[in-house]
Parts: sequence; structure tokens; C-alpha cells
Amino acid sequence: QTVPITYRHSFVGVGSMHAPQHHTELLAEQTAVLESIAKNGKDCIIVGRNADFILRKYNPLNLFVCADIDSRVNRCIERAESSEQLTAKKIKQKIKFIDKNRAKTRAIISGTKWGDRNCYNLIINTTDWEIKSLAPIIADFATGWFKKS
Repeated sequence: QTVPITYRHSFVGVGSMHAPQHHTELLAEQTAVLESIAKNGKDCIIVGRNADFILRKYNPLNLFVCADIDSRVNRCIERAESSEQLTAKKIKQKIKFIDKNRAKTRAIISGTKWGDRNCYNLIINTTDWEIKSLAPIIADFATGWFKKS
């Protein structure tokens, strides 16, 4: 049985998402959910959430996907809903805000630096790539990695 768990949001309301009083509770709940998923033994893809560290005893395949700031801004502009009406400057500010929170959360959970190459099996720089063209390449890598394991 497949149980999709998805959480997506646009940049609208990003500033209020990480209220300090709820941060620790959110991290604890997130860790419990990830552990529960892993204990079921089902294949799944978890994007972010420090799953590489939290689930390290399960030997997961850990990928880190990155891109330069201009590519990230451009992707956000392309995918933004017309109602958001965010400028490139505002998007860049929001990306930096989110990255800062990711780094802070990473330090709290693992004591390591967000994006540290030693924490991942593969780092993918998407700066000059179209995401859809990378998906089959990454799938091939994952297939080989799991066969090796």
C-alpha cells in the first residue's frame, strides 16, 4: 500500500512558518513521522526534513540537490502563481530566509552543516540542467546504488 505524504507551499506566508515556540515540537513530530515510515520498511522518497541524519540507521540513499541563486530564482518565477506577484529581489530574499532556516534546523538536529558533502551519497547541481532531464539519470543512479547495497 502506498501512502503519499506531501507538503507543498508557495512563498506566501513563509515568514510566519517557523515560529520559534513551535520549532522544537515540529522537529520532534517530524522525526517521529520519519521513524514510523522507515519502520514500515516500504520504499519511499523523503525530500528534506534531515531524513539522511534521522534515518541513518536504515542506510538510505542520500541526495543533495543544489543550484546557484539565479537559477533558483528563475525556477521560482517560472513556477509562481500569477497571484503571488513577487519580484526577483523578493524571491531571492525568501530563498535566503528559507536556506538560513534549513541550516539552523540542520545544526540543531545533526550538529552538521547543511549541504555538507560528507552527509550525502550524491550531490546534484541543477544550475544548468532542466529538472525533467535529470530525473531518469538520478533514477538510474538510485537503481545501481540499491543493487549494490
